[in-house]
Amino acid sequence: MSNNNESFFKIENKEDANKRLDIFLSEKLNITRSQVKNYLNSIIVNGQPKKLSYSLKLNDIVIIENKITKEYFEEEPKPENIPLNIIYEDKYLIVINKPANMSVHCSASETSGTLVNGLLYHIKDYDF
Repeated sequence: MSNNNESFFKIENKEDANKRLDIFLSEKLNITRSQVKNYLNSIIVNGQPKKLSYSLKLNDIVIIENKITKEYFEEEPKPENIPLNIIYEDKYLIVINKPANMSVHCSASETSGTLVNGLLYHIKDYDF
């Protein structure tokens, strides 16, 4: 039923029944619910698209096209020389005025230009 470009789950235990679809996938794939949201158009339950708030039932079949796996998200973020608006900094704390359009961390659709990328570059000389 599934091929190499899909992930397949059958709801077979009571613990997974009645869970929200996004929570179930987040737990199974070890990714955030926001990351699950990026793939809403690739998620099918019992052959039909469902909202992420869908409450799973026993024997539901969840198929994720384009194979979303935790390995996809496990690549380490890379330091980038991104200008940061640092308001305060000491050896324990950095306070930053983050631009509204800047993502905090990497996602499947955005692998660079994030606050994490800029912070990794900025703190590379810190002795942890």
